[in-house]
Amino acid sequence: MKKVFLCLASSFILFNCTETLANASQDSPIKWYVAGEFGTAETKTEFNHLLTQNMIDAEVVEYDDSDNAWTINLGYQFNPYIAVEMGYIDLGQRSANLKGSTTDLAGYYSRIEKVHPLSVQGVTANIVASWPITDTMVLSGKVGYLDWKSDYKSYVESQQVGSNKEKGQDIWYGGSISYRFTSQWHSSLNYARIKSDNDKNDLISFGVKYYF
Repeated sequence: MKKVFLCLASSFILFNCTETLANASQDSPIKWYVAGEFGTAETKTEFNHLLTQNMIDAEVVEYDDSDNAWTINLGYQFNPYIAVEMGYIDLGQRSANLKGSTTDLAGYYSRIEKVHPLSVQGVTANIVASWPITDTMVLSGKVGYLDWKSDYKSYVESQQVGSNKEKGQDIWYGGSISYRFTSQWHSSLNYARIKSDNDKNDLISFGVKYYF
């Protein structure tokens, strides 16, 4: 009887361990996913500092500091808490109208082409840490590495008088809250702060994620 009892007990323990592992596997799947976000990005820059730094006698007449922005990422979910991503970010376009005076027109054009709000586009690699707060709601934090570039042109009465290209690498961060409609489809509200050189871009977006 003892042998039978021990055998049944061992079988019960083995069954429960197997069931627990199976449930853990279902709750913590390793999955690929694709995620897209669309929203608005706003650039925070100090125009007066840029004008003084480049020795430009001018004032800002009009400044468009925001535009539509989007991101797309391919991700790999190791468990409910950790994922990694590779993707692309485009923060849209910016523009500014300046009015000034100079006695050196060529030098003025050369300096003015470097004065602009910095909006960027580029490839990003991210680490995502998540914390499920309910069965359907998840809080996430994200840190990313961005290899960016920007391309600007300056005009006088519709005639191009200069251009400027910049590139760099920066670390950015953000957070989101997501809602799981099904095991495959999730939606999210997202915020990201992307710093490039001396400018900061705040991105607020709505996202959709699909798990394969």
